[in-house]
Amino acid sequence: MTSKQMFFIVGRGRSGTSLLQTILNQHPHIAVAPEAQFVMLLYRKYRRRKFDEKVILNFYQDLFLEARLKNWKIDKTLLKKELLAIDKPDFSKLTHCVYAHYGHQRGKIKPLILGDKNPHYALFVKDLIQIFPKAKFIHLIRDARDNVLSYRNVSFDMKSTTALAYRWNFYHKEILKVSEQYNAQFTRLYFEQLIESPEKELRRICRFLGVGYNPGMLQFYQSVEWDTPWRRNLYKPLDRNLPQNWRQKMSQEDIGAVECVCGKLLSKFSYSVSLSNVTPIKYYFIKIFGFFCAGIYTCLEKVIYYFPIRFVAWFLIGYRKLTGTWITEEKSTAGVHA
Repeated sequence: MTSKQMFFIVGRGRSGTSLLQTILNQHPHIAVAPEAQFVMLLYRKYRRRKFDEKVILNFYQDLFLEARLKNWKIDKTLLKKELLAIDKPDFSKLTHCVYAHYGHQRGKIKPLILGDKNPHYALFVKDLIQIFPKAKFIHLIRDARDNVLSYRNVSFDMKSTTALAYRWNFYHKEILKVSEQYNAQFTRLYFEQLIESPEKELRRICRFLGVGYNPGMLQFYQSVEWDTPWRRNLYKPLDRNLPQNWRQKMSQEDIGAVECVCGKLLSKFSYSVSLSNVTPIKYYFIKIFGFFCAGIYTCLEKVIYYFPIRFVAWFLIGYRKLTGTWITEEKSTAGVHA
């Protein structure tokens, strides 16, 4: 079971990453796996290991410490055989095999292009390049004001407007550090352009991935894989009113706070910014507090993977249950379509 092309959808959460995953998954040659962080979970322990049968079996056992793999409908017996059959195994080949297994279990046809959607991996793009040197990356960008507004409506992440704005900054800056060095392996996709000109943008993305455009991708809402309260827009066609919700629903104070923090990067990404309503003195202490909180949160997201993997797995389960993002196979069909 071989498949050469690998790509990652990276960006800040609440930017349309699940939407793009669902759209691309309708393509017969593309398989974008559901969110699971097994690559970074296992990376520190296995990246430099020499893989014999015993180590491969240990890798296989540790793999399922990432509880979200329950959602992948993995044939464990078959996957074990596939892992053991790899010629000259290394960490890259083993993790690639897991993604390929998911794609084949979904009935995808060759040539198979494998994708991963984990917004959290925006903080680990440099590591992903080390693991998959030829991988491609779709850098998904959404207006920081809409992104912050969207996060204010969910149960996870932070609630401070300024802290969320800094989080948006941190994530995109991490991606830019690597994309400027490996420019040919990256493409930018703006959420607003995907909504306003979906066929044009999807044709461009398909060319980037090396596969022909499939019009069935725009029927994504007819076969959504996971039913979660924070992904309700996946159950209907693209809504052109989604971009720039902030103009109607965000207070002037919050707009000013986000623009004060994200103004330079928003301008770099060609978003219009008017700082006329921002008084630097007014936001000085708020900015310091937001920067401090967002910095600690983001730093913890990065350093957590340096801890023993069983502790990390326990931590992820606890966090997901605490924030209501614990989705299992049994819960995946619970209807929330509002």
